[in-house]
Amino acid sequence: MNKTVIITGGTAGYGLATAKAFKKAGYTTLITGRDLSRLEKAQKESGADFIFVQDVKCYDGWVELKKYADLVLGKLDVLVNNAGGGVAIRPIEEQTKETIDEIIALNLNSVMYASQIFAADMKSRGSGTIINI
Repeated sequence: MNKTVIITGGTAGYGLATAKAFKKAGYTTLITGRDLSRLEKAQKESGADFIFVQDVKCYDGWVELKKYADLVLGKLDVLVNNAGGGVAIRPIEEQTKETIDEIIALNLNSVMYASQIFAADMKSRGSGTIINI
């Protein structure tokens, strides 16, 4: 049976390297990112089977990704929550409320959205892995 994986932030760095590794291991691979041209370039470089334009901070984007994944993958074996970042690297007292909100949305809310949306299917099948980077 074919194994499937979704990797967020799959256009560069850890995400791109992870996509290459899963593809080499024989997984049907779907990568996400915010920029279509970067996704298309990463797809060529990694061999990913599918791409999906997504801002992980947007809950509705996760709902749409789930629908797309159900359509093209059928089932999801592994979800790699790789998208994230520092947003603004500076001392906490210099962070604005807006920057803090952005950091939380990118690095925490996105992971919780993903898990909430994909975990139910994995639990019902008794199989699946969520990796948070």
